[in-house]
Amino acid sequence: MAKYSCFIDSYVLSLSQCLRADGAFGFMSRVALQAEKMNHHPEWFNVYNKVQITLTSHDCGGLTKRDVKLAKFIEKAAASL
Repeated sequence: MAKYSCFIDSYVLSLSQCLRADGAFGFMSRVALQAEKMNHHPEWFNVYNKVQITLTSHDCGGLTKRDVKLAKFIEKAAASL
C-alpha cells in the first residue's frame, strides 16, 4: 500500500506493498524514466521490496508544480501495482 505525506517543503511517498524485489526495481525504473523526461531528481530509498521517494525542488526551497506533476505520476504508477 502506498502512503504519502505532503509537507510545505517536500512530498514523501512510501511504498510498502508486498512486492518482489524486481517489482520494486520495475516501479523505480518507471518513475525514473518519467523523472528524467521532466529533468527532475527525486531522492530515493530502497531496501529489497520497500521504496520511499522524496520530492522537493531545492533551488526553490520547497514544492513546485513540477513536484506535484511527478507526484501524481508516482501515485498513478503505485496504484497500478
